[in-house]
Amino acid sequence: MSSENVQRHRDTFNTHINRQKNLQKRSLKVPEPIPFSMKIESKRTIDVSPTKKEICRILNDKSLAKSPDLEDLNSLEVAEYGLRQWRKKQTPVDKMDHLVVLPIFQLIGIFKNQMFEVARWLSYSKDFQKLNEDQKYQFFKLVWNIWRKFERYQFSLELFGEEAITQEKFALTDQHYVSVSLQLQFSEISNESDEKLTKCFKDAWRGMFGQVAGTLLELEPTSTEMAFMLSEICWQIAGKAMQGSVLELSEKVRDDLADNLHAYYKGSHQNYAARLIKLSKIGNAMVKFHTELKNRMEIVRIFEVFSVDLSEPDLYDI
Repeated sequence: MSSENVQRHRDTFNTHINRQKNLQKRSLKVPEPIPFSMKIESKRTIDVSPTKKEICRILNDKSLAKSPDLEDLNSLEVAEYGLRQWRKKQTPVDKMDHLVVLPIFQLIGIFKNQMFEVARWLSYSKDFQKLNEDQKYQFFKLVWNIWRKFERYQFSLELFGEEAITQEKFALTDQHYVSVSLQLQFSEISNESDEKLTKCFKDAWRGMFGQVAGTLLELEPTSTEMAFMLSEICWQIAGKAMQGSVLELSEKVRDDLADNLHAYYKGSHQNYAARLIKLSKIGNAMVKFHTELKNRMEIVRIFEVFSVDLSEPDLYDI
């Protein structure tokens, strides 16, 4: 199989290509939204500008892409290197803490730390460093959450195997995991019941990963394959949303990634067509479902379920 084959399968990540109609017909259903009855009359604003400042500092740190460790690596190898830097921090499973009750501000703090990790991963890329400062931040906001969700879930399957499905064990951080017994606490930001909001978001997470869990568990993607899917998803989403020069750059990067993956497979797999198709379907499903979940969050905001606003409202997203 040639690199052109990789590029052809790469294009299946685009959910609007007609060749993917069969995948789209397998309706990735988002659970019906839970009706919210109340409307908050007044809200307080939480200043997250320090978080934005640190994210931007990392995104614009060009020294990461100039690391001697990356000198002879291609784009896919750089992405895999960055992924390994994050995952090597992982605590052994038997020493991870099981979180049963999780206050929302603790979860937001976890998200903040993971934002920094995603920003660092992006900043290793020489292609990403070609963007200007505003483009980098816009790119980051578009992709950090789907990167976090997908990376954590696939890694949860590595750590917990079938228990990630049957018991919903999820490696929330490198030190903590949650399971089916998780109870989120929203009292600090909403007057809705914890049970109702927990069900809302757990149903959303369950719906997203239920579509890809079996395939991921069967495929057991390598670190390089995972880096490819994460990179593909990010550059596809950002290119489509930002258009112009970012779209042009994203097409170049995706072509390079396809060539890199072809070279990787030549050295490790004799016949990889079936694996490549599965990688493409997983990525396509993640992009489609992530878009539907963002629409779901917009509905939640319209009903003003939360009693707080953020100074950067489009930065955080559960």
